[in-house]
Amino acid sequence: MSAMHRSSSSSSSSSSSKIERSQAENILRDVPQDKAFHFYLDIGKPTGVFARNLKELAAGINSVDIRSIEFHVLRGDFEKWLSMLGDQYLAHQFGRLRDLRLKDESLRSRAAELVTNRWKALSQSVGS
Repeated sequence: MSAMHRSSSSSSSSSSSKIERSQAENILRDVPQDKAFHFYLDIGKPTGVFARNLKELAAGINSVDIRSIEFHVLRGDFEKWLSMLGDQYLAHQFGRLRDLRLKDESLRSRAAELVTNRWKALSQSVGS
């Protein structure tokens, strides 16, 4: 899981361990439409917003109705999708977020922050 990486000791709060470049690239990839995260307000009530990668997920979290975020956090949907992407770390963070039982804009803010910070950290590990 954890692999040795250049000694970049930038202690980012968005990653608990060093990650291999190939794993970071895999997590950052665009998934096909049928594997995209689709935001719903409730079962059978799609919002029309979807995300094919972490950057789009952050944008979706920042733009959809807060009820959609609450719905998906409570069901563990973000965790499942992030696990499918291969990001067990971020999936775990969303599990912890669910346990906090945040509501409204505090939930949106924290969820967006988690995804954005992780996206930035992974992007740095592959791009720089």
